[in-house]
Amino acid sequence: KTIIMLFVRKLGVGALLLTPLAPLAVYGGFLFPYTSGRNFFFRALVLAAFSCLVLMWFREPARYSPRASFLAWAVGALAAASAVATALAPNPSLALWSTLERMDGLVSVLFLSAFFFAARSLLTVRTWKIFFHVSLTAALIVSAVALLQLSGVVPIHQGELRIDGTLGNASFFAAYLLLSAGLALFISAGATAPRWRLVYGACAALFLFLAFASATRSAFIALPAALLISSIAALLLQKHSQFLRRFGLAALAL
Repeated sequence: KTIIMLFVRKLGVGALLLTPLAPLAVYGGFLFPYTSGRNFFFRALVLAAFSCLVLMWFREPARYSPRASFLAWAVGALAAASAVATALAPNPSLALWSTLERMDGLVSVLFLSAFFFAARSLLTVRTWKIFFHVSLTAALIVSAVALLQLSGVVPIHQGELRIDGTLGNASFFAAYLLLSAGLALFISAGATAPRWRLVYGACAALFLFLAFASATRSAFIALPAALLISSIAALLLQKHSQFLRRFGLAALAL
């Protein structure tokens, strides 16, 4: 039984580590290849991971029971509020299932909640680091496609000017790369070797450049706001880290 539960845990962790590859999942056979395919891909992995968590909870309830925290209560409150809104919606069925074009609705909120609780219970410090690096690798592949679009080698999916990588939407592409730039800077702050800080910083610079190259106005608004919030957080919460404090001061100056 111990070997079986170890296999179940590794299966759940493996499914979670594959979820950052969702931006690369484009299925031409679907009516909406840039939304339907990757959402089904993500949901299948989350369903597998959450099922593994439930199996392990039955085996070791004390170890895998949900732990109370601010984020856990916030996610639970969001799911509950979404359920109430779905029940009171003019079209509850549409609010529950959404459409293949949008892939949101209450079902999407429930899958994201399941992802949160599965990742919180199954991922360790080591596997979180792997998760972050898988996410950065996926962002670099998306960026490579965007660079080819920028140079005219690969056609742009949305219009003729605004690059969108593998996401099929320039605004989503910019938002994704802004988040990836923040992740690269976060990992850079924890790196000990200067060369790796340089590598992660270069990744962040590439992501920011491509986000701006997508001509998404919201990206120009979100970046200063993100820098302001992160700089204040770094100054107030990371007093023991000189690197993060210098980052906070530099970001605040910008």
